[in-house]
Amino acid sequence: MSFVRVIPLGGVREFGLNSTVIETSSGSFVVDAGLMFPKYNPTGIDQIIPDFSYIKENQEAFQGIVLTHGHEDHIGALPYLLKDAPIPVFSHPFTLELVKKKLREFEMNGRIRLVEVLPGQKITLAGIEIENHAVGLFDMREPRVPAVKFHDIHLHALQQRGG
Repeated sequence: MSFVRVIPLGGVREFGLNSTVIETSSGSFVVDAGLMFPKYNPTGIDQIIPDFSYIKENQEAFQGIVLTHGHEDHIGALPYLLKDAPIPVFSHPFTLELVKKKLREFEMNGRIRLVEVLPGQKITLAGIEIENHAVGLFDMREPRVPAVKFHDIHLHALQQRGG
């Protein structure tokens, strides 16, 4: 049976923690891996990261991480995920340069596969076609899902786009 699940790990009704799992019968991928800075400065807490345990426990099903852009609320928690689940990362070249800097800070440079997705280029993860239009604007096309917008990605049904 084919299916599509959209599982927010954060970023819903809050600023920060942007991270969503897209799961299909063909596999899974993650959209963004952001952190959040606390509104108040509780002792010893500088950053809040999503609970990535589901991804870490099921990493063999994950085909990639798509990053919409390079703000901390979209890439800040990436090293915490990648240290335990070295999943390939797909994004615009500018965003990937910011990711490289972040990975160097965590002594992870060169250990993760980074894949450039240029504007106009399409990739397919978990059976879903993903197109990069520009930094921060990706489209995903999936025939079983009505149009949905989350973070900086638009998910459209193919029949609604004429495609």
